[in-house]
Amino acid sequence: MLGIKKAFTDVKGYIFTDHCWAVTKALDTGMFDRLFHEISHWWDFYRGGGSSNMETAFEDFLKKTQGSITKKTSVIILSDCRDYLGSREVYGSLRGHPRSAYRIAKLVKMSKRLIILNPEDPKFWNTGDSVVNYYVQEGAECYPVKNLQELANMVILAAKKDINPYLR
Repeated sequence: MLGIKKAFTDVKGYIFTDHCWAVTKALDTGMFDRLFHEISHWWDFYRGGGSSNMETAFEDFLKKTQGSITKKTSVIILSDCRDYLGSREVYGSLRGHPRSAYRIAKLVKMSKRLIILNPEDPKFWNTGDSVVNYYVQEGAECYPVKNLQELANMVILAAKKDINPYLR
């Protein structure tokens, strides 16, 4: 978090599952590990674990950040871009345009940049419930990150605009 705060001036943190939780205070006070553990436990217990709904998470994010995302804002999302529970244009299928991509398009239009740092190996992008290409088509920049060092490097490079995004 310290590295991110050095690269960007005003940093706010959120965790996405099927909703969005503001975690800026936890990040600032070093309580992130505890917070992440509690949210992970809640998710496993109440939702059966591991299945995300980026449509409702991004809707929640847009509500919580209303008025604070401007053309001066860089939005950085750490996500594998898997949207198992989000609705699609073709119902009952993992095929079809995910509605979460419309939220990404809105964020792209509102912000200076929308950057997605994806910890998943790119060979698995766009397989199963992965919606990387849909997000990229809507204007998001997507980059692979495999570990914390790569994550830190990508944040610094993103701040300098010295990286080339994944393009389909």
